[in-house]
Amino acid sequence: MSGRNTDCRGVRKIRIESLGAYLPEKVLTMEDLLASCRRRPPWDLERITGIRERRVAVGEYAVDLAVQAARRALTLSRHPAADLDVVVCASISKHNGENEFHLEPATAARVAQAIGAGQARVFDVVNACAGMLTG
Repeated sequence: MSGRNTDCRGVRKIRIESLGAYLPEKVLTMEDLLASCRRRPPWDLERITGIRERRVAVGEYAVDLAVQAARRALTLSRHPAADLDVVVCASISKHNGENEFHLEPATAARVAQAIGAGQARVFDVVNACAGMLTG
């Protein structure tokens, strides 16, 4: 095997060339969250957890967040989406915004289509909390 992504022995090389991140706009502080509790916990959760704020997706779903992050990664990359070999999604969220869950198509397939990576292999890694590491 030879080509752009192989070494001298014909072995495929894998490289992460850029990363992109996207956070929803709405911010929920720890204080806001605790104020909404019926019974406020007696512990200083912000100090214990180190979490001061969270981002809350309103009208956006995991696939939407992934598409935005992928687009940001592509703006930092020297490669166009059409050159991507693989799109991996490591989210467990399968909510589609219509109060339904979907298992197919894979979220990675939806992301690849949205960003123009139509030739990429796609797969989802659904492994609960460890999914990000496994992916």
